[in-house]
Amino acid sequence: MRLIDANVFIYAAGGPHRYRTPSQRVFASVRDGSVEANTDTEVLQEILHYYRTRRDVGFGRRVFQQAVDAFPRPFEITVPMLKTAADTLATHPEFRA
Repeated sequence: MRLIDANVFIYAAGGPHRYRTPSQRVFASVRDGSVEANTDTEVLQEILHYYRTRRDVGFGRRVFQQAVDAFPRPFEITVPMLKTAADTLATHPEFRA
């Protein structure tokens, strides 16, 4: 199972960029079933935030809706999950964000 990050949605929907085509390929792989993936509620929030900071809320809402259509049951991030992440980072300083 792969977690699709906000950047993949943003690059796939955006203009010319070296990551646009690879990001679009990720979604093609999800659609054809060769990659099992989902996203989470934090990623959906990040999409909205990104386009809000760019003052392009209308387009951001479309990208958000495409993400929800593609992944209608995103993972919900809970406080226990975040505590586990915090503990993991504290005990494994070699991990990068």
